[in-house]
Amino acid sequence: MANIDPKRLSLNILGNTFGDMNSKLYSDAPIVCIYRVRTFDSTIFGPSVQAYTLGCMYRCAMCWVHDEALSAKEGVFVKKQIEALPKSLRAKSLGALFSDSESRLFDKVSENSDEETARKIVERIGSRPDNILFQGQYFAADLYSYLRDRVRLREKKDGKKVAIVHSGGAPTLYKGYLLETAKLAKRDRIKLGVVTEGFHFGEDRNYLGDFENAELQKVLQWAVTIKNATPETFEQLTKVRPEFSEHHFIALTDLLAAGFMAVPMVLSNTFANGDQLVNAVERLYDSLNLGGKFPGLLSIDGVYFGQYVDDGDAQRRKLNKQGYRKTSPGMVDKAIRNYFRKKKTPVRKFSPARPVMLHGRKTIEEIIQTLSTSRKINKL
Repeated sequence: MANIDPKRLSLNILGNTFGDMNSKLYSDAPIVCIYRVRTFDSTIFGPSVQAYTLGCMYRCAMCWVHDEALSAKEGVFVKKQIEALPKSLRAKSLGALFSDSESRLFDKVSENSDEETARKIVERIGSRPDNILFQGQYFAADLYSYLRDRVRLREKKDGKKVAIVHSGGAPTLYKGYLLETAKLAKRDRIKLGVVTEGFHFGEDRNYLGDFENAELQKVLQWAVTIKNATPETFEQLTKVRPEFSEHHFIALTDLLAAGFMAVPMVLSNTFANGDQLVNAVERLYDSLNLGGKFPGLLSIDGVYFGQYVDDGDAQRRKLNKQGYRKTSPGMVDKAIRNYFRKKKTPVRKFSPARPVMLHGRKTIEEIIQTLSTSRKINKL
């Protein structure tokens, strides 16, 4: 099986969106590149306004995201999506600011970075002002103000707390943006959710340092997608070498150790067929326990074919090519639940009406207590 290099892809995506200014696998600039904003009811975060970022380092067989969005490349799909963003939001993009006034953009960028970086950004956009990606590129404060207003409108309409969530794509590519947005959300007492596959946590064990120093644990919540039960199924699913398969669990370990709310979101159809269930669920259980520091499984997510798919034909081709013709998420879901039940580990089923994060730390503590009690019983 041909493997992709997630490190190279991370750098390529940043090159497409920011130019050659970044030597890291992620950006410290308070800038993000998005292609879609929509309201959503999540089993993890509850009612939310979600922003979808461009770029991802994996190529999962069942992924519903269009390849252009995953690669952060210009194309018909990305152009159509970015042009469909609300006019009031697009007017704040870096591309729109440049079209209005090059000096205005320079002044704006200088407020958020040093002069050399500002010059490079302006030159980058000036060399290709028609690049549609720049119409989806925003400073943290500008995009946040739009998302915050959408949150307040939905809260007023529905009478429920609403979160801002970033998915994609790989939101952790835009670390500087997430950091600034979390600070703004903390000020306004709005929960900020991030869905991640954990790649950047595994590559940089200090990734969370700035978030910890800013004391953002109460506002910033994480869902870590588990894309494998074994290194072999991880490689088959993502086309990424199996040594990266532990990054999900590294992310969970680091987030929980730092005091952040973080839950695993296991994708039921990360198994190609029933034969792969042999020993795989047991390994999943052991990995999610993280040496006894984490309470097993909180959420199973069935990302089935046809749900919110950007390009159904391409998704079907990827599934077939990577050996997922016999995917049976329901069977996998049942096998996971049965094994965890046998191990006396609670598996909580959540819904948008009763999402994981609504219960917060209390839910975690309850399940830890249940696990602790069941382990004592098992030892007797």
